[in-house]
Amino acid sequence: MRVMWRVSSWLVLAFISWGGAATAQTAVDEIASRLVGKMVFLRGMWSGGKLAFAADGQPKQVYRTVPFTESGLKISLVKMAGSKLQVEGQRVAMGFGPRGIASFVNDGGKATISIDDGNGDLDKAVDAIFTSDLTSMIPSMPDYWQPYATKYFLPAGIAAREESLTTAIGFAGKLNPAQPLHIAGPIKPPRVLHMRDPGFTDAARHAKFSGIVRIYLWVDEKGLPTHLEILQPAGMGLDEEAIAAIQEYRFSPATLDRRPVKVDLYIDVNFQVVK
Repeated sequence: MRVMWRVSSWLVLAFISWGGAATAQTAVDEIASRLVGKMVFLRGMWSGGKLAFAADGQPKQVYRTVPFTESGLKISLVKMAGSKLQVEGQRVAMGFGPRGIASFVNDGGKATISIDDGNGDLDKAVDAIFTSDLTSMIPSMPDYWQPYATKYFLPAGIAAREESLTTAIGFAGKLNPAQPLHIAGPIKPPRVLHMRDPGFTDAARHAKFSGIVRIYLWVDEKGLPTHLEILQPAGMGLDEEAIAAIQEYRFSPATLDRRPVKVDLYIDVNFQVVK
């Protein structure tokens, strides 16, 4: 299903005067040329329709955060409103298609962001709040996103690595207690004793978005899920819902010669729009 969205661009009117006002307006025009019509991400992954920032780009209060796949913003207007730079845009969420190609889908929300001028450097404040480069957000992503983001968001030369950061040894060979075993041969797999269905995010529901999240994990000797990692994301905040649900799974542990052992698993979480 392709969900189309449209955001109208606004014409920024510049009233140029002499002296400091002209210089300030030139700075605003330059920022507008960088942002208007562009897709950016909020570095802090802040949510909400009205956000206020100090002149150094730091939020004036603690805002609730969302997954980075829901932190996109399509900028439609940049202007001065009194002593504040005002940035307006449409909130968007990122989804992943069958080939892993990201697409941006309208989630129906709007945001107005105000930044104190403070006679400071507005460019620095803007750069502290917005980014168009996902690679700069990797350090802020949760651990379960890090392997996928490092592999697919970084340039190929930087991201060159083994196919998986979580490669575990097979049954054959010397056992390493620090690594899980693959389920094979005499290893009896774990059984699910308790599971929880994941939630469906508002962004995905609004866009009527379906997808599958594939999670890699270990099940330890006590039947607890650990080392969760996203192998195939869906985006739209659904990946975090899948992780949260699987963290609550409980298993009877896998066994080898009747003793509990640590193994690795792959779990697919299927999110489908109910029509």
